[in-house]
Amino acid sequence: MNKTTIHYIGNRILIKSIRDFIIDNKLGVKDSILLNPRNYDDIILEYRATYKESINIPYYLLRVLIKEDTDSQVPEERIGLLKNDGNRTVKDYQKNELEKNQPDESHKYDIIYRCGWCGNIVDFDGSEFDAHTRLFKIKIHQKFRDTIVERKVNGKCCPNGHEN
Repeated sequence: MNKTTIHYIGNRILIKSIRDFIIDNKLGVKDSILLNPRNYDDIILEYRATYKESINIPYYLLRVLIKEDTDSQVPEERIGLLKNDGNRTVKDYQKNELEKNQPDESHKYDIIYRCGWCGNIVDFDGSEFDAHTRLFKIKIHQKFRDTIVERKVNGKCCPNGHEN
């Protein structure tokens, strides 16, 4: 199993800061970067805002795989680096199930719940989604932003609300 090293690259994780990290550390096709789920969501939204299109998943930046840390190893505002990631396979270069699983017209009038404090996409009761469900909800939001209903709830991601 590969060892993940944690790195601080600035106050905010942005596509540009990840790009600079890749160049500065001479990373290549055998390396992967892990992001905390919230930072991964931020990258997806930044990509959408910048390029006016959905991000392709798996996401590669300068041939380095950028993936979500589903094992909770990487704290927020840090990145995990997997040098010579032994878990990289040919499947990493193919479209994965998340990309095949696109929202259809049946989701056109869905209700999307967001934390009223941080804006995180959450379930109706404020609980956080698993990584796959959250990405699917983000895709619904992106594809049907003009027709979905967005409601704010007290998210469990912000248990102290405005005291954070």
